[in-house]
Amino acid sequence: MDVSYQNASDIATRYVIILFMTLAQMYNFKIDMTFIDSWGIVREDGKHDGMAGEIERGRSEFGLSTFTMNTTRFDAVDFSFPVWKYRPIFIFLNPKTFGTYEALLLPFPSNVWLCVLFITVFIIILLKLVKKFYLNYLGTGDINDNTWSGNSVIIIGVISFQGFLNCSNRLPERIILYSTLIFGMLVGIFYNAMLVSSLLQPLPSSIQNCQQLIESNMKIGIENLTYYRVYFQTTKHNLAKEVYLKKIKTGDGGFYSLQEGINLVRNSEFAYYSEEPDLYHIMSESFTNNDICRLVEIELITPVDDTCPIKKHSQLKELINLGFMSLKENGVMAKEIRQWRKLLPLCQKNKDVQTIKLQTLIIPYTILICGINLSLVILIIEILICKKCNKIKVSDRKTKNNN
Repeated sequence: MDVSYQNASDIATRYVIILFMTLAQMYNFKIDMTFIDSWGIVREDGKHDGMAGEIERGRSEFGLSTFTMNTTRFDAVDFSFPVWKYRPIFIFLNPKTFGTYEALLLPFPSNVWLCVLFITVFIIILLKLVKKFYLNYLGTGDINDNTWSGNSVIIIGVISFQGFLNCSNRLPERIILYSTLIFGMLVGIFYNAMLVSSLLQPLPSSIQNCQQLIESNMKIGIENLTYYRVYFQTTKHNLAKEVYLKKIKTGDGGFYSLQEGINLVRNSEFAYYSEEPDLYHIMSESFTNNDICRLVEIELITPVDDTCPIKKHSQLKELINLGFMSLKENGVMAKEIRQWRKLLPLCQKNKDVQTIKLQTLIIPYTILICGINLSLVILIIEILICKKCNKIKVSDRKTKNNN
């Protein structure tokens, strides 16, 4: 019953045993234990096996473990005063955004990027039309200055704070350039502010509830306990049934031991389902501060108050309930809960150094490489065309000289 010994194993059961040992001292009785490997499920004959079956058949007076009330157990056992908060949860690490190729795109959603692209293209077209008007109808301007590529370079340079080569003396062009400059400045301010703030504080998780978790690409694992196996296979809870059918039965998920599940959570995009204090005990010892700060937890079911099973119409039921109420009023139960039920480790100020990896800048690298390759291809084509034209000119000269 030492909390430091295997402190992530059978926490609720050991806590209940401590309570009953305290009751044994209060009422001066001894506990004769029988060890069972399961809480108990309904068999084909309508009877329970496991701990519920032992109590149902009168072989035991009460169970030294927490017990969840459900309709299948009401006819088999009675229930004591609530002693434990049962809260199973999914835990996973919030996927990293900084350090990925998406980091430069995350400050704005896709609709904002599309709007910026549309406005940029519109301004390029408008600038070309204005220059074309002055060139064709007023005879001012340079024909080489009104190309699509030239106008694109000017507008993209203005939006990206690179300025423009010269300031036109034509008022409509000046208004377009000044408006574009202000537009680019405001967009850049918001973009840089969002980018910096995303580095200073963690972004909210994109998965906020169980339905989003099911629809995500994240793999799901469940603690390998008989109770969880039976529950997910037979439950009528819609979300729990959907988790089992989509993620466990036909997906890449499965049932894992507590240590295996925690390791998968740390090392991959993986969500693991187990009882809260069992998870917290292992996480407090194996998770780094950065992992704890990225931790996300989601409830599948509403937390319920667990009790202890007692034999039907047992004379000990009233004594046990009065004893538990006395332990709660005197603070003994709260003290034991604080000792056995570990809280979620606190996220300290994140001191981990953020690093820029190659994949972070893959978008600008891709743009640069594609631009260079395109320019080289165009250059090679122009060289081939020039050589062909030169050969034609030389051939024409020889023909003229022969004539």
